[in-house]
This record gives sequence, C-alpha cells and structure tokens, in this order.
Amino acid sequence: MFDFGIDKRKYVRYNAIRTNVFEQTFYTAICRMEYIMREDISRMSDREFRAYKRMLRRRREQRRRVITFIATVCLVGVCVLSYHSLKSSANNGSDKIALKYYTSVTVKSDETLWGIAEEYIDYSQYKNKEQYIREICSINNLEDASAIRIGQRIVVPYFSEEFKK
Repeated sequence: MFDFGIDKRKYVRYNAIRTNVFEQTFYTAICRMEYIMREDISRMSDREFRAYKRMLRRRREQRRRVITFIATVCLVGVCVLSYHSLKSSANNGSDKIALKYYTSVTVKSDETLWGIAEEYIDYSQYKNKEQYIREICSINNLEDASAIRIGQRIVVPYFSEEFKK
C-alpha cells in the first residue's frame, strides 16, 4: 500500500543471511569464541567480541547472584543462631525469678516497722530499707513508720522463688 522506498530484496536477503548464520553457526561460534578467548581477543570479529562481552557480563552477574545468596543465607543463619542463644540463655533455669507476694503481719509489743522490714526485705529488689518501709506505708495507708499500734494487722510485701497459689 505505502512504499517508502525500502528495497524489499535487501531486507529479505539480509534476514535470510542473518537467520542462516544464527541457525548454522551458533554452536560453532561459541566453540570458536572459547578457543579465541584462550588465544587473543584482538582476533575476534565484532560479533564475536560482543558475544564474548555478553558472556563475561552474564558470568559476573551469575557470580554476584551466587555470592549475594550465600551472604544472605549466612546472615540469616547468624541471626537465627544468635536469637536462639539469647533465648536459651534467658531461660537456662539457673536464674530463678523472684515473685512478689503479700502477707499479713500482726504487730506485737515492742515491735517496730523497722524490725518487721528487717525480717521481710529482699535487698536485691530494694535499694535500701527506707524504700521498703515507704512501700509498706503506702500499702497500709500509714502516714509515717511510727504510726503502727500493737495488735494492728499490716500487709507486708516479700519476694519468693517458689510459686504459691
């Protein structure tokens, strides 16, 4: 319909030669290219040199992919091992967990809050005795440590490693 001045004979001839070359010499060209690679790159034709460069690029990309995959697998392995080691060291059983309980104590004669605190305090949970006494006062709504009376029942916190129901 439209003729743009293209010589169809050249186009058909070019495609026939191109198809023929690719079909017949593909394997031969690869073998020759590997042979020439060993000898000298300067002897290659442009087509062979482009194919050679393409092959080298594919090898580099493949090598990069393999190295990236191996590095990823190693990184995941290290993360998994470190997670499990941290998890197992956290629950190795040698460090028992102290649970906080409350008990009711009846104040006897000549007994002070300091004496009761000395009996029930756990210094691994509290900095000092004053902090423990402040907690006892806040639990029992006492204004100060001297506000206890004989026979009064006060709630005292204590820590134990045994689980009690």
